[in-house]
Amino acid sequence: MNAPSQRIAYFGKLPGCGDFVRSPGDQVLVELMDQWLAAVMQRLAANPRWRQHYDACPPLDFAFIGTRSRQVVCGHLLASRDQSARRFPFTCMAVHHVAQAREFLPLSPLALAPAWEGLASAAGAATAAVRPVDGLRPVPLSGAGLAAAALADYMAGSCLASLQGSLAGPCGSTSARHLLLALGLLLSPLRERVPVTSRCLALPLPREAVLRAPVAAFWMSLAAPLLACQDLEIAMFHATLAGQPSLVLGLDGANPASLFSVIDPDAAREGMVALGDCAWAEGAVHGDAPLQRLAACLEQGQLGLPTAVQLFHETFC
Repeated sequence: MNAPSQRIAYFGKLPGCGDFVRSPGDQVLVELMDQWLAAVMQRLAANPRWRQHYDACPPLDFAFIGTRSRQVVCGHLLASRDQSARRFPFTCMAVHHVAQAREFLPLSPLALAPAWEGLASAAGAATAAVRPVDGLRPVPLSGAGLAAAALADYMAGSCLASLQGSLAGPCGSTSARHLLLALGLLLSPLRERVPVTSRCLALPLPREAVLRAPVAAFWMSLAAPLLACQDLEIAMFHATLAGQPSLVLGLDGANPASLFSVIDPDAAREGMVALGDCAWAEGAVHGDAPLQRLAACLEQGQLGLPTAVQLFHETFC
């Protein structure tokens, strides 16, 4: 599926170093990440509680995926600091090239999983050492066939009821029916070339770690045809929001507002649409026959996920 970059790039601050560290070479990628993270930190610093929010941020997997680009940047971010306790993230990154952007997008959470695991290992090792090890090779992405088979296996054995059960969070169960309706309603304007929103979308993921990548790929398989209607750069984060594992999608690339909303709960209230609470979708189906048909079908808890995807695409795409 891909040809990885020659080495892992890194940038940021580490507890064992007195100032910024950066990998040799990879200057374009490192400079872009520097500008992005500096803009995020500038926004964070405007909140008197920014240190509290920053220190509470767990490690993040992220990626930038173009709907019409074969280049994918994936990374792992730690809320770090230097020897003097000056805060700034430490990030490990790699560039991958995929065969077909349209085919990669719905499979991306599963395809990226081994690469993210490798970057997390490299970042963790760097925090324990005096400085990072240069020249580490990135772990390749999963092949398209393996990722597609993993998604198919998950969906074949799952229904709306089992999906909903796996998404139960600290605030109780989330309606899978409402989630599908809300996702379609929020993304369907992309078909009409409507300018993308600067707000990011947050979709719940299971607490059980082994299910997170398949469920994230299920969400992406629903959304991918709508996202592909426009030439977008998707910022994807695997984050924990208010105790709930989540897939966060920003639709305008390296906009610092997306990561800012992931780290700062106060910013999330304005900069993020959290689909964990989307009962509002119920009222949006009235008077629209295709939506009403979909809503009626989604009331069946035993509806298989492959059928749910088909009905979703027939309605919204």
